[in-house]
Amino acid sequence: MYEYLLAWAPIWLSLVAVIVSLYALRATANQFASSARPYAWIENHAYLDSNGQPINQPSTFQVICENAPAKLVYIEYKFFRILAQGEKELLHEFRKDDSVVFPSGKTQYTYGWGAVPETLRSLSAGEKLERETRIAYQHLSSKRTYFYERKSLIGSDDGHWRTTFERAT
Repeated sequence: MYEYLLAWAPIWLSLVAVIVSLYALRATANQFASSARPYAWIENHAYLDSNGQPINQPSTFQVICENAPAKLVYIEYKFFRILAQGEKELLHEFRKDDSVVFPSGKTQYTYGWGAVPETLRSLSAGEKLERETRIAYQHLSSKRTYFYERKSLIGSDDGHWRTTFERAT
Protein backbone atom coordinates (compact mmCIF):
# COMPACT_ATOMS: atom_id res chain seq x y z
CA MET A 1 0.00 0.00 0.00
CA TYR A 2 2.82 2.37 0.90
CA GLU A 3 4.49 1.73 -2.45
CA TYR A 4 1.18 2.41 -4.23
CA LEU A 5 0.91 5.85 -2.57
CA LEU A 6 4.52 6.64 -3.38
CA ALA A 7 4.00 5.70 -7.02
CA TRP A 8 0.77 7.72 -7.52
CA ALA A 9 1.47 10.72 -5.25
CA PRO A 10 3.32 12.73 -7.93
CA ILE A 11 0.48 12.16 -10.41
CA TRP A 12 -2.20 13.34 -7.94
CA LEU A 13 -0.07 16.29 -6.97
CA SER A 14 0.38 17.18 -10.65
CA LEU A 15 -3.39 17.03 -11.25
CA VAL A 16 -4.06 19.34 -8.31
CA ALA A 17 -1.38 21.74 -9.60
CA VAL A 18 -2.96 21.77 -13.08
CA ILE A 19 -6.41 22.49 -11.64
CA VAL A 20 -5.08 25.34 -9.48
CA SER A 21 -3.14 26.74 -12.47
CA LEU A 22 -6.23 26.69 -14.71
CA TYR A 23 -8.27 28.48 -12.03
CA ALA A 24 -5.53 31.11 -11.61
CA LEU A 25 -5.32 31.56 -15.39
CA ARG A 26 -9.07 32.13 -15.62
CA ALA A 27 -9.03 34.60 -12.72
CA THR A 28 -6.12 36.50 -14.30
CA ALA A 29 -7.88 36.64 -17.68
CA ASN A 30 -11.04 38.01 -16.05
CA GLN A 31 -9.04 40.62 -14.14
CA PHE A 32 -7.15 41.65 -17.28
CA ALA A 33 -10.37 41.97 -19.28
CA SER A 34 -11.89 44.30 -16.70
CA SER A 35 -8.76 46.42 -16.18
CA ALA A 36 -7.67 46.73 -19.83
CA ARG A 37 -11.02 47.97 -21.14
CA PRO A 38 -11.30 51.49 -22.51
CA TYR A 39 -13.23 54.20 -20.69
CA ALA A 40 -14.84 56.95 -22.75
CA TRP A 41 -16.93 59.92 -21.69
CA ILE A 42 -18.02 63.42 -22.69
CA GLU A 43 -16.57 66.65 -21.27
CA ASN A 44 -17.35 70.29 -21.90
CA HIS A 45 -14.80 71.97 -24.12
CA ALA A 46 -12.72 75.01 -23.22
CA TYR A 47 -9.38 76.45 -24.27
CA LEU A 48 -6.79 78.82 -22.83
CA ASP A 49 -6.42 82.32 -24.19
CA SER A 50 -3.05 84.06 -24.61
CA ASN A 51 -3.10 85.07 -20.90
CA GLY A 52 -3.72 81.50 -19.75
CA GLN A 53 -7.34 82.14 -18.81
CA PRO A 54 -9.85 79.38 -19.63
CA ILE A 55 -12.43 80.29 -22.26
CA ASN A 56 -15.59 78.21 -22.20
CA GLN A 57 -16.75 77.12 -25.65
CA PRO A 58 -20.40 76.06 -25.25
CA SER A 59 -20.82 75.08 -28.90
CA THR A 60 -18.41 72.11 -28.63
CA PHE A 61 -17.70 69.17 -26.36
CA GLN A 62 -14.99 66.55 -26.42
CA VAL A 63 -14.83 62.79 -26.17
CA ILE A 64 -12.23 61.66 -23.65
CA CYS A 65 -10.74 58.18 -23.87
CA GLU A 66 -8.63 56.56 -21.15
CA ASN A 67 -6.81 53.28 -20.51
CA ALA A 68 -7.01 51.76 -24.04
CA PRO A 69 -8.01 52.74 -27.58
CA ALA A 70 -11.73 52.51 -28.24
CA LYS A 71 -13.87 51.98 -31.28
CA LEU A 72 -16.83 54.35 -31.13
CA VAL A 73 -19.65 52.21 -32.43
CA TYR A 74 -21.62 55.43 -32.59
CA ILE A 75 -21.76 58.86 -31.09
CA GLU A 76 -24.98 60.80 -31.20
CA TYR A 77 -26.02 64.11 -29.79
CA LYS A 78 -29.12 66.25 -29.86
CA PHE A 79 -29.80 69.86 -28.92
CA PHE A 80 -33.22 70.85 -27.60
CA ARG A 81 -34.79 74.15 -26.64
CA ILE A 82 -36.56 73.69 -23.30
CA LEU A 83 -39.51 76.04 -23.38
CA ALA A 84 -40.78 77.80 -20.27
CA GLN A 85 -43.71 75.35 -20.12
CA GLY A 86 -41.27 72.42 -19.97
CA GLU A 87 -41.81 71.26 -23.56
CA LYS A 88 -38.81 70.21 -25.66
CA GLU A 89 -38.19 71.41 -29.20
CA LEU A 90 -35.54 69.52 -31.20
CA LEU A 91 -33.12 71.98 -32.80
CA HIS A 92 -30.28 69.80 -34.07
CA GLU A 93 -29.23 66.14 -34.09
CA PHE A 94 -26.14 64.34 -35.31
CA ARG A 95 -24.93 60.73 -35.41
CA LYS A 96 -21.58 59.33 -36.49
CA ASP A 97 -20.80 55.61 -36.71
CA ASP A 98 -17.53 53.68 -36.60
CA SER A 99 -14.63 55.85 -35.53
CA VAL A 100 -11.63 55.18 -33.29
CA VAL A 101 -10.34 57.29 -30.39
CA PHE A 102 -7.01 56.91 -28.63
CA PRO A 103 -6.06 57.72 -25.03
CA SER A 104 -3.78 60.71 -25.35
CA GLY A 105 -3.57 64.01 -23.56
CA LYS A 106 -2.35 65.61 -26.79
CA THR A 107 -5.31 64.63 -28.98
CA GLN A 108 -8.78 66.17 -28.86
CA TYR A 109 -11.87 64.63 -30.36
CA THR A 110 -14.35 67.50 -30.49
CA TYR A 111 -17.92 67.59 -31.70
CA GLY A 112 -20.53 70.29 -31.57
CA TRP A 113 -23.08 72.52 -33.17
CA GLY A 114 -21.97 75.96 -34.31
CA ALA A 115 -25.38 77.58 -33.79
CA VAL A 116 -25.26 77.31 -29.97
CA PRO A 117 -24.17 80.95 -29.35
CA GLU A 118 -26.94 82.35 -31.58
CA THR A 119 -29.49 80.01 -30.02
CA LEU A 120 -28.46 81.10 -26.52
CA ARG A 121 -28.94 84.75 -27.49
CA SER A 122 -32.43 83.97 -28.85
CA LEU A 123 -33.69 82.21 -25.70
CA SER A 124 -36.62 83.83 -23.96
CA ALA A 125 -36.93 84.19 -20.20
CA GLY A 126 -37.23 80.78 -18.54
CA GLU A 127 -35.97 78.88 -21.60
CA LYS A 128 -32.88 76.72 -21.58
CA LEU A 129 -30.86 74.72 -24.08
CA GLU A 130 -30.39 70.99 -23.44
CA ARG A 131 -27.69 68.76 -24.93
CA GLU A 132 -28.18 64.99 -24.91
CA THR A 133 -25.12 62.94 -25.81
CA ARG A 134 -24.70 59.17 -26.04
CA ILE A 135 -21.75 57.07 -27.09
CA ALA A 136 -21.44 53.33 -27.56
CA TYR A 137 -17.87 52.05 -27.63
CA GLN A 138 -15.82 48.85 -27.63
CA HIS A 139 -12.27 47.74 -27.07
CA LEU A 140 -10.60 47.36 -30.46
CA SER A 141 -10.32 43.58 -30.06
CA SER A 142 -13.65 42.91 -28.35
CA LYS A 143 -17.32 42.81 -29.21
CA ARG A 144 -18.52 43.86 -25.74
CA THR A 145 -20.17 47.26 -26.00
CA TYR A 146 -20.09 49.92 -23.28
CA PHE A 147 -22.35 52.97 -23.15
CA TYR A 148 -22.04 56.49 -21.82
CA GLU A 149 -24.79 59.09 -21.84
CA ARG A 150 -25.08 62.58 -20.49
CA LYS A 151 -27.65 65.36 -20.42
CA SER A 152 -26.66 68.96 -19.79
CA LEU A 153 -28.50 72.27 -19.56
CA ILE A 154 -27.30 75.77 -20.34
CA GLY A 155 -29.06 79.09 -20.00
CA SER A 156 -28.43 82.37 -21.75
CA ASP A 157 -27.36 83.97 -18.46
CA ASP A 158 -24.52 81.65 -17.37
CA GLY A 159 -22.88 80.25 -20.53
CA HIS A 160 -21.81 77.01 -18.81
CA TRP A 161 -23.23 73.54 -19.33
CA ARG A 162 -24.58 71.98 -16.13
CA THR A 163 -24.85 68.18 -16.03
CA THR A 164 -28.34 67.02 -15.11
CA PHE A 165 -27.96 63.31 -15.87
CA GLU A 166 -24.98 61.03 -16.40
CA ARG A 167 -24.77 57.24 -16.76
CA ALA A 168 -22.06 54.80 -17.82
CA THR A 169 -22.64 51.09 -18.33
